[in-house]
Amino acid sequence: MLKLNRKQSEWMFYVSLTMISMAVFLLVGEPGYVLFDDSKTYMNINNNMEGVMPLYPLFLHGNKMLFGEDAYLYAVVAEQAVLAALCVTVFIGFVKNRFALKYWEAYVCYALALLPFTTDMPEAMTTHEILTEGIAYAVFYLFMAALLHAVWDKSWKWLGILCMITMLLAITRSQMQILFGVCGAAAVYIMVCRRGRGRAGKTLFLRLMCGVLVCAVIGMAGVWSVGKVSAAYQNSKAEKRREQQQSAQQTQVQAPKEDEETPENTVKPVFTTSQYVSLIFSRGMYEADYEDYLLFEEGQLRDLYLVLYERSDKTQCRYVYATPGLWMWRDIVGGIGPVGSKCFHIQNNFYNENYPELVYSSSYSAVRNGNQLKIGLTLLKEHFGRFLYHTLMLLPQAFICTVFFQIKSIYLLCHIVTLLLYVSAAALMIWSYKDKKVENTYGEFMCSVLGTNLILIGVISLVFFGQQRYLVYNFGIFYISYFLLLMQLWKLYGRNLAARLWERPRKREKNRA
Repeated sequence: MLKLNRKQSEWMFYVSLTMISMAVFLLVGEPGYVLFDDSKTYMNINNNMEGVMPLYPLFLHGNKMLFGEDAYLYAVVAEQAVLAALCVTVFIGFVKNRFALKYWEAYVCYALALLPFTTDMPEAMTTHEILTEGIAYAVFYLFMAALLHAVWDKSWKWLGILCMITMLLAITRSQMQILFGVCGAAAVYIMVCRRGRGRAGKTLFLRLMCGVLVCAVIGMAGVWSVGKVSAAYQNSKAEKRREQQQSAQQTQVQAPKEDEETPENTVKPVFTTSQYVSLIFSRGMYEADYEDYLLFEEGQLRDLYLVLYERSDKTQCRYVYATPGLWMWRDIVGGIGPVGSKCFHIQNNFYNENYPELVYSSSYSAVRNGNQLKIGLTLLKEHFGRFLYHTLMLLPQAFICTVFFQIKSIYLLCHIVTLLLYVSAAALMIWSYKDKKVENTYGEFMCSVLGTNLILIGVISLVFFGQQRYLVYNFGIFYISYFLLLMQLWKLYGRNLAARLWERPRKREKNRA
């Protein structure tokens, strides 16, 4: 019989995880790569779509340079599979060592960790998709490992590593800037839990205030840094497009007629957009009413609003077309999501027809973005109550996306299951903190997961109108934490209770005999 020592067993465990991961991430689902509507945005490095961060287009472009047009997407799928396998294996190994898990428990945790990658099944595993999720889902496991390190060890060093991983995620997907809020919350927790000198109440208050200050600094510095990186990337693309326009104009110059005046600048400035402005504009236009044109005193803004309102109403991108009920969120997302793109070309026509001199001026981007921002903020201020109501209607489905599936035939049951999962998870977390027999690491694990989920749900529902692919990052990790808490509850109380219940009928049989 072959017997392995501990070192050999550990080596075999990690090799098995890596091999299983590669098989799952490469062979399950649609073979090869899978393209979506957004894929072409990332495949074209010079695309001007707002909100696209630089890392993934550069990653695709680098593979294209190395492997050529025909083979580079297959290389991308393989590299995404390798990255996912490494990140998941690292996270499971970290959890296994921290909680001294048995091998079968670690394999259960590993199976749960695969859940976020299966959300698009049976079509494809996420690693087959030419989308930022192919990288972001994997790196998020490193984010959670660093977060747990920082929380468990009360370590500023690991908090710094956490911020660096967050920056990596943020320049991959713009929505991941939200995780700087998680970094800030972790800073508050570390500051409050660290021991200090002096009177307990006074020092606790000071630590809390310092933690809030550090939280604010992390949040603002993180968003500012990501904004700088994004602006540099967008400006480089704008400069390249400007050069292409000038080159195309020089090759197609025609001699003007005698009675025709040649404009001083016939090259339109490259229009640059802001994702934040577009989000505010979209949320505002969704709440728009016809009478709101009276809110704008400037003639240009009033005329622009009426044109945009007509377009959004014609395409049914307004709140009046949402059907009340559990599925109302789908109509809200279906209205807010496309309203910006629906109005984009209308704005082009409006400015070209009514303000052609502005279109050729260097201030065009600033004026256009400014008008969008004014319209969005004015409408949100006017209909703030309705905006909050629609945001609240997005919350239930957002909670479901983090821990469960949205099944139309049993949709009410999905709400109930999600509520039970969250309530029971919170109860288990509180129990683990209260019971002295249980290490705080179990409660801190679930607290980190629930805190991250709440921040993602709140900000994404408020700003990004809550799409499922923005919310499933913690799907598997939630169940890993839940499983570990249940196992701890079973080991401490469930096993003894089961033994007693098993012994009672046997004692009765003996007494009868």
